[in-house]
Amino acid sequence: GRDGKLNPNATLGYSNGTNYFTPDDWAEGSYRNGLRQEYNVSVSGGNDKMNFFVSGSYLSDEGIIQNSSYERLSTRGSLEYQVHKWLKVGTNMAYSFGKSQYPDDMDENSTNSSGNAFYIANAIAPIYPLYVRDASGNIMWNEAYGNPIYDYGDGKSTAFSRQFMSQANPMSQLLYDKTEYLTDLFNGKWFAEITPVEGLKITGSVGLTVQNQRLHQVLNPLYGQFADLGGKQFRSQTAQKVLIFKLLQIIIVLSGNIIPLIFFSDTKAMSGTMNTPRHSELTFTTRCHGLSTTLLPTTTAKVTANISTTPPEAFSVA
Repeated sequence: GRDGKLNPNATLGYSNGTNYFTPDDWAEGSYRNGLRQEYNVSVSGGNDKMNFFVSGSYLSDEGIIQNSSYERLSTRGSLEYQVHKWLKVGTNMAYSFGKSQYPDDMDENSTNSSGNAFYIANAIAPIYPLYVRDASGNIMWNEAYGNPIYDYGDGKSTAFSRQFMSQANPMSQLLYDKTEYLTDLFNGKWFAEITPVEGLKITGSVGLTVQNQRLHQVLNPLYGQFADLGGKQFRSQTAQKVLIFKLLQIIIVLSGNIIPLIFFSDTKAMSGTMNTPRHSELTFTTRCHGLSTTLLPTTTAKVTANISTTPPEAFSVA
């Protein structure tokens, strides 16, 4: 009051007959305590002719903001087998699948974005409501999604509008929008080693790397900047394959030292595709190495082919 004392009958917030407006703690409404779990298991064994190793792991890491997380399932196996005294073969393979819930505008390149929950929670004044409430002060819910309804301060979600970051509420975007990355990664190597005479080894190997990444993004049609457009959906896919041949490697073992005797040649074939825009590339690279550059200089040959087409445009979500 005018006497410098607080009115004991005063309450925080007010109602306009349709909605009740009261300040919210944006930091409390934005952050959460995420749970991280990791499990690993492995088995190994062998005998005088064979040895093997197999492992698997699972990682689940919830983010500190809603709708952010990372999951990874991976496995690895290796095997070596002495077929004959002069022949050994083996393989080493690994596969992993990753799933990332990575909301937009949450990195260091978007520190001033209206979609950055960290920035808004730290910068917004503690006088603005985070949620839409009914006239009695109860937070309103979207029953179809099972989420609260958030106040965008744009005069549309409620009759209230704010000067700071109008039309923005990152927490609503985190719950109603979805940005998901799916990644498959495979690495494999197969080799054969021949020892025709003691101290002389001839090896050849083939390696393969395959990576496939998909992006799925849905911007909801109910609230926020894309509501007037009926929402938006975006998809992209990037795939890359690398195949490496080591055709020949001859080494001699003398007094415990490994010395290249002649040369080795490796050929790498790489292909990749992207559909935003759709782009295909195929590259062959061959290198030959000698004992020294004076005997057989290192040479590299590279051929690249590019193909591009226009992808279908992103479409709206009804």
